[in-house]
Amino acid sequence: MGFRSDKMLKYNIDAGHETQPMPKLEKLDGDQLIETLLLQRFNFNKALIKNGFDPKKEMPKAISILNSSPASIISFCGFDYLVKQNKVMGVNGIQLSASALATITEKIVNLDQIQQYCCMQANLVYKRENRDLNEIKALDRQYFAALKVFRLVTSNIADHANRSNASLAIETAVAKIKMPDVKIIETKINYQGGYIAEIK
Repeated sequence: MGFRSDKMLKYNIDAGHETQPMPKLEKLDGDQLIETLLLQRFNFNKALIKNGFDPKKEMPKAISILNSSPASIISFCGFDYLVKQNKVMGVNGIQLSASALATITEKIVNLDQIQQYCCMQANLVYKRENRDLNEIKALDRQYFAALKVFRLVTSNIADHANRSNASLAIETAVAKIKMPDVKIIETKINYQGGYIAEIK
């Protein structure tokens, strides 16, 4: 899914800093990754309905969208995001203020944490002898919701990218997007390079 970028991408961190060329980094197709995560859980659930639970069958893996490597370029809706250490450092082609970047980071990091946790937790519940199907359904709903809202955030950013006041418009639009109905207590588990939220 990843490939080498041949472009020397430039990112505007905020209006007070010069635009700096970035070195070649691993580039991921974020839209395709989200679609893959949605489909793997959907197909897993579809197979369960048809054939029942098979403990020997591989379960969907909890995968971080943002933490695939120490520093990555991840494309969403035609825009390349520079992500480093769980932070969005810039979006190629859009001049964003520090507060806009912080708003984007907070939103998509939380969504990434939620989808990872829900996937991992649902897998654990499936393995229990007396599994609670209602708990699994709730976790699945939260998992799908987190991924769809993640996609909504990046879509909103792309939609406002060409406005004259793009930074403010994006910050406002992203801040208004409602998160899935999940309470995050704290982030404390590091799982395959990603940061997992403990939720209830």
